[in-house]
Amino acid sequence: MMRYKSITNKGSRRVNEDSVGQYVDENGGRFIVADGLGGHGCGEVASQYVVEQFLMQYTKETGINNERYFSGVFNSIQSGLLDMQRKMNKDMKSTAAAVIADGDTLSLCHIGDTRIYIFGKRKVLHRTLDHSVPQMLVNAGEIKEKHIRFHPDRNRLLRALGEDSEILDYEICSMKKNEHMKAILICSDGFWEYITERKMLHCLGKADDPDQWVEEMEKIVLKNGRGHSMDNYSAIGIFI
Repeated sequence: MMRYKSITNKGSRRVNEDSVGQYVDENGGRFIVADGLGGHGCGEVASQYVVEQFLMQYTKETGINNERYFSGVFNSIQSGLLDMQRKMNKDMKSTAAAVIADGDTLSLCHIGDTRIYIFGKRKVLHRTLDHSVPQMLVNAGEIKEKHIRFHPDRNRLLRALGEDSEILDYEICSMKKNEHMKAILICSDGFWEYITERKMLHCLGKADDPDQWVEEMEKIVLKNGRGHSMDNYSAIGIFI
């Protein structure tokens, strides 16, 4: 069985609009973090819907190719959110970052600025790129990646589930597990804003299990977020 630790916290906010979910069995696991947008409780409803649908629909589609599954479930979630918006006359949107570990394959899907990291022992092997204004500026060579965390436009997203768009522009990729991979981290922006990749790796190097890794990272997040208006934060740490 895959070992993991998940956390979610409302930070300084009145309502926690983040949601996390996971399901683990002998073949691997499915993990997701969603960060709701919209305020007035609508983000909370949106993120919970995303997580519930992701986990529930997978059980109905066992045996399907994971990339096809991601396409189907994210399109289904998109339709559901738009329908809820029309019925409730509320603006409900959410980011999402999900991982399916199936045998020797890892499949990743994300939209928005909730991130997926894959770590080796001493370096970041993979990070999903945010669908945000600061990430767009990094891609264009106008700012450095280290400036994303506190850029004035860091909360301006270019893509999200629930956007009224004809094309749902999420990103999917798959890769084979290998001996260099040690751990996966899925986390909302409220988490990664207050901890650098160097610190994530440092905590991983000292950890014997996912519980210890995530708990040590959370201490750093809380320390660095002290005195700030902290957003909701969520994370799932998974040992490969």
